[in-house]
Amino acid sequence: MFHPRRSLQDLVDGELSDRKRLAVERHVQLCAPCTAAVSRLRGHKSTLLGLQRPSLDPDFQRRLLSTTSRPPHAPEVPGSSDVTRSDDVRRTCPAGVAHDPALRAPRRRRAVVAATAVSAVVAAAVLGSAYVAGSPQQATAGAAGPTALRAGWESMVPRTPTALDADQLETLRAEGWACPALTSLGFTLRSAGGMSVGDMPTLRLVLEHDGDEVTVYEQRKIEGRPDATTAVPVNAASGRTVEQDGFDHVGGVGRDLWVRSGEPWLVVLDSPTVTYTVVSELPPAAMPQTLNQLVTTDYARLSTPHGQDGSMMDRIMRGLSVMTHPQDR
Repeated sequence: MFHPRRSLQDLVDGELSDRKRLAVERHVQLCAPCTAAVSRLRGHKSTLLGLQRPSLDPDFQRRLLSTTSRPPHAPEVPGSSDVTRSDDVRRTCPAGVAHDPALRAPRRRRAVVAATAVSAVVAAAVLGSAYVAGSPQQATAGAAGPTALRAGWESMVPRTPTALDADQLETLRAEGWACPALTSLGFTLRSAGGMSVGDMPTLRLVLEHDGDEVTVYEQRKIEGRPDATTAVPVNAASGRTVEQDGFDHVGGVGRDLWVRSGEPWLVVLDSPTVTYTVVSELPPAAMPQTLNQLVTTDYARLSTPHGQDGSMMDRIMRGLSVMTHPQDR
């Protein structure tokens, strides 16, 4: 029996057309596994809507603030202090300028805007990092297995780069790829293609909503290489590692989420089974919702084995525990 797993999340979110909704609802009424899946998804959504902000460990909080408070790519100067910076201002500004309230006000506004933007991305980073940090230790290359993923990819993308249509994306989804089109957020697919980044099969989706563009790169770790889950993640947009491209590491675990602020914003979400790179023209405040939907889409494609607790909420809470109290791990 065909299980419309991709449509279950849209059913819960109310994003299906009337015709498709009726078809999916009829299937759910007759299919016990899909009925259980819908109940889980509704429970996850209800829990997430009522989720309160976690209390972070003070040391972890300081690491987050030190990571995001300085300008992109600006190195931190050892021994610098507020006193030193104030002295520099007095030396370089004409008399009275440094103390002019009218000139300080725009700076404060810019600082508030920057702080709000950073807070939005950090909120998304914490939630995404918690999801990755809470993953089971025995993670595999995906529900379909590395062989099926490789076979499905090679049948759709015999050579790179290759343009892909909607039917080919559905085939890749059936083979274990997430192909996150973010349709529940109102995005439409502008283009899709298969490419190779550092010998890693990479799916590239260009999405658009109200004139803003988001590009999502999905890299499934299907090579079977021993270093596949330990290597420094790659920014698929450039082909270089996140360290080479000046990303800031957010989180308390070795493999989680990396952020590079600027225009556009870039986020790399790395786990033992998949690496996502998101390049976004959206305002920073929209990034948490975008990343949450990306994580939800990836979770929805997995089939949870019987006897294991696959709750997304439990996984996020496990991850928050690891991130805020890493010494207890």
